[in-house]
Amino acid sequence: RLWYTKEFLVCQHLQGSGSSLCIGRETGELQERTDISWNNEAQVSFVAILGILKLVEDQYLVVATKSRKVAVINKLSVYQVTKCKLLPLRHTKIPGRAEQQQLDMVEMILDIPSLYYSLSFDITNTQNRLQSTTERESRFFWNHYIAEPFVNNELEKWVTTVIFGFVGYCEKAEALGETFDYILISRRSRMNVGTRFWRRGSDKFGNAANSVETEQIVVNNGIISSFVQLRGSIPFTWSQYPTGKIVPPISIKNTDVMDDPAFRLHMNDVKKMYGEPLIVNLVKQRGSEKQLGEMYTSRAKEMNLEIISFDFHAQCSRADFSKLKLLEDEVSPFLTRMRYTIGKKEALKQSQSGIIRTNCLDNLDRTNVVQTMFASRMVTSMITNRDETAEKLEDYPHFHFKFKNIWADHADIISKQYSGTGALNTLFTRTGKTNKMSAIADKITSATRYYQNNYCDGYKQDAYDILLGNFRPYEHPDWYHSQTNKFVMMYITTSMVALVALSFYLYPVIPLPVLLLMVLVLTFILLFIMNRLLVIDRPQFS
Repeated sequence: RLWYTKEFLVCQHLQGSGSSLCIGRETGELQERTDISWNNEAQVSFVAILGILKLVEDQYLVVATKSRKVAVINKLSVYQVTKCKLLPLRHTKIPGRAEQQQLDMVEMILDIPSLYYSLSFDITNTQNRLQSTTERESRFFWNHYIAEPFVNNELEKWVTTVIFGFVGYCEKAEALGETFDYILISRRSRMNVGTRFWRRGSDKFGNAANSVETEQIVVNNGIISSFVQLRGSIPFTWSQYPTGKIVPPISIKNTDVMDDPAFRLHMNDVKKMYGEPLIVNLVKQRGSEKQLGEMYTSRAKEMNLEIISFDFHAQCSRADFSKLKLLEDEVSPFLTRMRYTIGKKEALKQSQSGIIRTNCLDNLDRTNVVQTMFASRMVTSMITNRDETAEKLEDYPHFHFKFKNIWADHADIISKQYSGTGALNTLFTRTGKTNKMSAIADKITSATRYYQNNYCDGYKQDAYDILLGNFRPYEHPDWYHSQTNKFVMMYITTSMVALVALSFYLYPVIPLPVLLLMVLVLTFILLFIMNRLLVIDRPQFS
């Protein structure tokens, strides 16, 4: 619990014993004290402290006030943050316009249901890494920036480490004659984070955009098996900034690998962290994606990396996913050679050596389908702890249904973080089938993405940058993100509601065919006005 005094914001553990964390309301100074009495009228209950965020007018303690248990890994619990609060230290006045906007932006990111933590183990590390390190994996330590005041004052025990990603769980599943727990954990890297069109390729340090580590875990009689995959943007310097076109043009900074070391930096980092990668490249081998794919293949071969190019759209046209079996067969020898991690609490029996790094252009929809296929291929071996088994997951429909839905839920959340919408092709992930309604749903999702990515994502990009410390408003006190599009959409929405209301009012007087024609004409005019007034929403910092 926490409460305000004249000098401090005081935090204490719920049981009211031990030391207290005191944060100076004017200075933000942190100190641990044992002379603070328990306050029975504490103002706020919290489950975790995430850090302190400094804006222009004030500093804010970021706390998780609600959470829920979402998984158990060998008796160790994982929680999802369901509600956060930003508590001002000074708490003396109403925030100004810019300050309130920045608070709204940060809360928008914190409200994405993607923050997870554990009080029992280091959730930033895979089962493999947990056996070799006691350090958090910095790139997945999502609240790294706002936790700095605690780390710098040797008070990091008060901060709870969170990841930003996804956790799915199936308890006491049954398949292949075994009873086991199935867990899926995805960790989004905090490096080069952003939105779909504002973060492409790699930064100069080799950090790929939309980089996500996904770990599939099976716990069977105390034995933990773990299989890790990786996704990320094609890791050299290229961009695809929104222009209002459905498919914005792709711009590649350098065609000479010697002038762009990002690719080599990225792949060396992957090899250091996971072992030798197999690159599975799903971009189109025609049109605007062709040059990207060709450069990717060329640079991979220069580094003697294994790469498989599979034109997903050409091979799976008209929602015919049967040819994915060709890709699975091609990757199968690598999966057998790479294996997966097997261990108990204290020691590893077997380690995964290598990683499959899958990408498409967005690293969302095509990548989701293919990663699910690889996970399905490996999970049967993980359940039985045998390298090869003739049985297939499809032979056990109850668990297979849960498995597919966990992966589909995962696809939606990872997509929302990057593109603002759920994933495409999720009906196929959930059921293994497609139909006309799913095709229509995908078209609607694509249209929503178009609006979101062109006219809203600059705001969201700035929000990511503020929370992660890439942009620090206190260094730019006059900064404010223009919200022209917000007011345009408010005007258009109000006009559409008024138009519908007017139609109901006029219906008895004006014949229905004439009324429908009038509504269509007026709707077209409103959409034309909207198209003329909306502007590309650009991040102010990037």
